[in-house]
Amino acid sequence: LLGEQKPDIWAAQEVVGGMIANGYQDVPLLISAHLGYAYEYKPAAEGTYGIAVFSHWHMKTEGELNLESVGQARPAQKVSIEELGITLVNVHMGLSEEERAMQAEELLKFAEASPAAQIIAGDTNAEPYEKAIEILTRDYRDAFEERPPYTFLWERNGVRDEENIDYILLRKGWPAEVKDYGCLCDVEVSDHRPIWVLLNIFT
Repeated sequence: LLGEQKPDIWAAQEVVGGMIANGYQDVPLLISAHLGYAYEYKPAAEGTYGIAVFSHWHMKTEGELNLESVGQARPAQKVSIEELGITLVNVHMGLSEEERAMQAEELLKFAEASPAAQIIAGDTNAEPYEKAIEILTRDYRDAFEERPPYTFLWERNGVRDEENIDYILLRKGWPAEVKDYGCLCDVEVSDHRPIWVLLNIFT
């Protein structure tokens, strides 16, 4: 899929970075070697899984943290791409609505600390009507004018669960033009469907 789509920058969550259960495979390194991406990886817990940003340009990690959680560790990372003049936050948020609202406040402060991020992307686990999204969209806007039918699909024993929980958020006032956007809803490489946006960035 990545070889076909050739995204310039992509943010991934639940990325295996050498955990025992996966035979110590370093997935970011394998992807980088195979497809030629630079990457920055933030483990949720050392030697397990985490989040990663991949890019065709050199990147620099500006900050990383584990959001305050009541369950599993939930990581966030901030990377900058000097050549494009942009900073991006990648995140994977918690499973309860109350936890996500708490994490959204922390994430917003993290994103707006210098250097401020123009983009927040990732798996928020939050539906558009939730408090967490209300908090994040104080200062950021959804790159999607219309949300896709779903970004997460789980099916088991005849039960189908569709959720709209993955986002690409753009800082309000940032003069970038959204030329196109979409969701690869028919792609089944994950229980999450890849979402994408094509931006015209004015530097």
